[in-house]
Amino acid sequence: MTFRFDVLRGTTMKPLATTFTRSGWTFKQLAREGRIAVYVKRQGSFHTWEVIKIAQKGECIFKGRHLEAREVYPPSESWGVKGWACQSKQRAYRKMDELLAAQKEKKP
Repeated sequence: MTFRFDVLRGTTMKPLATTFTRSGWTFKQLAREGRIAVYVKRQGSFHTWEVIKIAQKGECIFKGRHLEAREVYPPSESWGVKGWACQSKQRAYRKMDELLAAQKEKKP
């Protein structure tokens, strides 16, 4: 298993999976720069693209189980702030470029 070092927190993080299944949907990462990523989301013949700001969770104990520090897909309640659904791959990549440009503007 590969871990990423989080410079801001000074800890190692388990990276978000590049492919996974959740609630009958298959997610596959198409692109990633830093903590911004594009995933294609498929169920049968239906698919859509999602652009996300990868969230992070610290190490914890949950229901008696130790969970290491890890990157996570943003929860549905943060959609529109940390996640966006797009109807085309081109729109998804444009949104990713927009988020990356906004990030660069914030850096001194």
